[in-house]
Amino acid sequence: MKTVLQSSADNIVADMHYHPLISIQMSFDPKMVLKSKLVEKLNTIECRVEQQLLDKYNGDTAMLMIDKLRTLIAGLNYNTHKKSIAIYLSPVFEKVLYLEIDVQEKVTIDGAFDIRELVHQKKKEPSFLVMLLTNKESRIYRGNNGSLIRIVTTTPKPLPSYNKNATAADLEDVKQSMLDHFLQHAHNALGIILKAYPLPLFILGNEELLNQFKTVSRGGHPVVGYIYEEVADATVQEIQKKITGHIADWKSIQGKYIACRLEKAARDGRFVAGIKNVWKNAIHHKGSLLLVEKSYPYPNQQDTGEEILLHIMEPYHPSSYIKNTVDEIIEKVFENGGDVEFVEDNFLAAYGHIVLMQAD
Repeated sequence: MKTVLQSSADNIVADMHYHPLISIQMSFDPKMVLKSKLVEKLNTIECRVEQQLLDKYNGDTAMLMIDKLRTLIAGLNYNTHKKSIAIYLSPVFEKVLYLEIDVQEKVTIDGAFDIRELVHQKKKEPSFLVMLLTNKESRIYRGNNGSLIRIVTTTPKPLPSYNKNATAADLEDVKQSMLDHFLQHAHNALGIILKAYPLPLFILGNEELLNQFKTVSRGGHPVVGYIYEEVADATVQEIQKKITGHIADWKSIQGKYIACRLEKAARDGRFVAGIKNVWKNAIHHKGSLLLVEKSYPYPNQQDTGEEILLHIMEPYHPSSYIKNTVDEIIEKVFENGGDVEFVEDNFLAAYGHIVLMQAD
């Protein structure tokens, strides 16, 4: 069968103008899901695609694509530590991307191949961190799907023994010193948690204490909201209730989070800006988050002073999803295990409309 299909492939391609075009996006996380479950899901998708091909195309064309799809699925890497996959397939082109992001399942036949669709298809459920801060402890929770799960609790050291002749002022100095030490410890613990869970952060506590914490942290964390309330004895349910109103407009929270991360990356010198610098870093596997204005269409024909060409996929073909240099950069960032976010036009005007940030 393969010999017959191969011998007729050129004629089929010429007749179909590089169709059918198949794209599959789905969760693929072998470290968390049994292989048998993933195989079952892939078989279901494969059967659905095969039936649509047989219904829409002639026998040779359908069987060519069915054979290619079966081969590609059979060769998937179940040792990957990524979270999802995107499959792109045509009579003359095939590509599998293993992604570090969660995507919504989508199967398309004869839709346009568009790498940007992966950005739009990312799961958008609210996921965030909450830090509850009091004089007695610091608690950090991870919030998602309507629940809060405590990650870590930090408590201050007990007050040291002191001279009975110590004045009230002396005692206040000791208490303040211990509080400063505790807040610094809480700041450091939060930094460790944020490396493991790089998410928008809310901090709850009384205003005086949070202002002291701001002084200690010096804006070093991506805080999207300070909630000034007494929370010393708050239960998980009470904390969740206080947070609900603040995450109602999740799109706005995401925008604040991106702005916080960009500000911190600029302050720490962990980003590059402009198409030339972003391209150079992307092809050398650098960068964890690409920010690009949603309407920024950088054409390949422009003279950049660099050889920014469509050479990553060989041979390049009109049936591939790559349209311009920005699209190719998006692909490279995804391949490198990074993430991509579109921002509003002119949000990055001061940075050449495109920024690639390094990991913290």
